[in-house]
Amino acid sequence: LKKYKIKKDNDLIVHCDFNQDYAFFATEELLAMKKRPDAIFTISDRMAIGAMLAIKKKGLSIPGDIGLVGFNNEPVVSLVTPAISSVEQPSFEMGKVAGKMFIETLHHPESMSNVEQVLRTKLIVRESSQRNSIKNR
Repeated sequence: LKKYKIKKDNDLIVHCDFNQDYAFFATEELLAMKKRPDAIFTISDRMAIGAMLAIKKKGLSIPGDIGLVGFNNEPVVSLVTPAISSVEQPSFEMGKVAGKMFIETLHHPESMSNVEQVLRTKLIVRESSQRNSIKNR
């Protein structure tokens, strides 16, 4: 949004419990809006599945009518139709860094109070967000 100077619309940010059922109901709310979003980004792939179910129930096509992206790149997202795009996080590396930081904190608590470690994520693009390729077929 910052890169393209698009103003954040708080009406399009839905907070809900972290599970598939709540994501389903939250997506239904988004789809009932007068000006519904053209894509949905969820904070987990499990929630993306819930969003997908609500989108399909409404009779909309993914990605033709609405795009969908999840987070975590769980194996199931490549098995559903359409396959869901997802942000892959380096889980193993996160565990290594967290363990190392924990041990460092035990030995040197004063020097670890403001330590921040940023790990790179990767967008895995699948059918659910490839709107242009669908239109060009």
